[in-house]
Amino acid sequence: MKLVRIDIKNFRGISSASISLENFTTLIGSNNIGKSTILKAIKILVDTTNPTSEDWPFRIASNDEMIITGTFSDIQDAERSKPAISNLIHNGELNIRVRTKWDHDNECMGTPSYEAYYSKESIDEFTTSITAARNIPWLFDIIRELDCNNSKAYKEMQNDVVGLIKQRHPEKVTSELCWTSEGINFKNSLQQALPHVLYIPACFKIEDDLKSQKGTPFGFLFSNRVYPVLQADSSFTQYTSSLEQLHKKMKGELDGELIEGLQELMESITESLNQVMDLKSKVKLSLTEIDINAALMKAATLVIEDKLETQLEYQGSGVQRALAYALLESNALFEVTESQRSTLILYEEPELYIHPHLMRLLRDKLREKSSVSACQVIVSTHSPFLIDIAENPSSLKLIKDNHEGKRTVHEIDDTIFHIDAEYNEREMLRAALDFHPTVCEAFFAKRVVVVEGDTEVAILRFASELCDKLNIDKNLIRDTTIVSAGGKWTIPAIARILSKLNIPYKVVHDTDRKGMTEEEIENLSAINAFRANIKISEIVGDANVYRVDDTFEHLLWDPVIDGNAPSEGGKPFNAWKRIKAYLDGDINLNPTCEHKLKSVLQFIYE
Repeated sequence: MKLVRIDIKNFRGISSASISLENFTTLIGSNNIGKSTILKAIKILVDTTNPTSEDWPFRIASNDEMIITGTFSDIQDAERSKPAISNLIHNGELNIRVRTKWDHDNECMGTPSYEAYYSKESIDEFTTSITAARNIPWLFDIIRELDCNNSKAYKEMQNDVVGLIKQRHPEKVTSELCWTSEGINFKNSLQQALPHVLYIPACFKIEDDLKSQKGTPFGFLFSNRVYPVLQADSSFTQYTSSLEQLHKKMKGELDGELIEGLQELMESITESLNQVMDLKSKVKLSLTEIDINAALMKAATLVIEDKLETQLEYQGSGVQRALAYALLESNALFEVTESQRSTLILYEEPELYIHPHLMRLLRDKLREKSSVSACQVIVSTHSPFLIDIAENPSSLKLIKDNHEGKRTVHEIDDTIFHIDAEYNEREMLRAALDFHPTVCEAFFAKRVVVVEGDTEVAILRFASELCDKLNIDKNLIRDTTIVSAGGKWTIPAIARILSKLNIPYKVVHDTDRKGMTEEEIENLSAINAFRANIKISEIVGDANVYRVDDTFEHLLWDPVIDGNAPSEGGKPFNAWKRIKAYLDGDINLNPTCEHKLKSVLQFIYE
């Protein structure tokens, strides 16, 4: 099964949030917006653990109610047949929630309760008391038929009684859709039917995960995975047999077989004791039974062998975190295989401590895992490398705050891109992301300016210095992210996404007329750069589009006065070099170019 929706009310810093979830979901948003809070709420609900007073909003008493609600779909046959949830499914979905209020008398959060939303059946006149049931003629007939005419038998055969009532007296049975916890064992039965949660927090200590004790990831791994393998080896039998014999010798339980020196040691201690205390006692060595599993676990640990064998605490943070994930994943696979449960991976900032190219590999690995019915992945991230916008636009969830604690979630559906016989926006964006993964930086920004390529980025790298030189207000520079679309025809796809995510943006691009006549324009191919002008305006609106006449290089070189821009070294480098020379006072731009450059900067930053 998959968690397809989570609704959060009054949990930690979130007063209200509703999020639709995909097989692979990426949560993005500014720092302290609540991405980790959402993952924590999901973990509590799916693990059927209780929130604590630490989770109450700002830990301040109020009359509000905390509610975390989850909707599960894509329920597999093996899951559907489990008694714990079979009666709780309604219209192909399982809905559960945990709710609580503040306990003003005890000045803490009240005891949380779990509920499910399903068609609850009630039977008119039915009672669980055998004494009362005997006084109901139609019910007493069923009791006699099933031969359960005493309290114990009646309780044990309750399901059989209810089954016959439904067959014989359907008029007595009514049902009502409602939230209820009656008859549901959340902590045991239902918990074993819900997905197994694999939670990787942003902050952790590898030492805690590797502690040789029950309840830790390493302890679970050793007891459930390593120890059974050791037991199956022939040398384990020899080891335990030798250990048992040694144990008996130490206790003196084997006739004629003593450990040399041990008896003499005990006699020496006995003699000393009796001399001091005037006793006639005897000191013996007493041993409890040895827990071999615990003993071996305590002696075992994990190390990394890479040229040298190294303890994990001396490894880098990236390796430590990756190993923590590997441990949890291995344990999760064992648990879900044994119980036929699906896995829900909740990963906080997977990009921490790892190299950029490994981020892409990790994204692809997590996306691959989420493609099967038994696994779902939800991550929070600040990295553009972990966004899957071209392949699966609906996976991206941008979380914003309306300044009242209510989180607004901006989502994209899979039909956002325009596709026809000659032009495919999704393919254009997919290709751009292969060469320009930083395009995704736009979705993390407060304000975006989308430009056509790297030449524009090279020039706007000096935005602050240029605004100073040209007397332009630069208050918006800090909050503005310049994004190269990696091509003009990619701009429409990026603009559609920014509009849907409600991110303020403007677009600057070349006109690309290149002196063409109207007749020549009429005969252009459908995806000629000039034809993109209309498409961009339709999506963005003329007020937010600046068309440079004719290309961005013309802001620095006037073809008539300065001649064409040099080609050696590439356009971005030559543009960067010319702007730097202009700012250093080594050259002057002709008035026409300087006016055009100022006009573009004013459009972007004012």
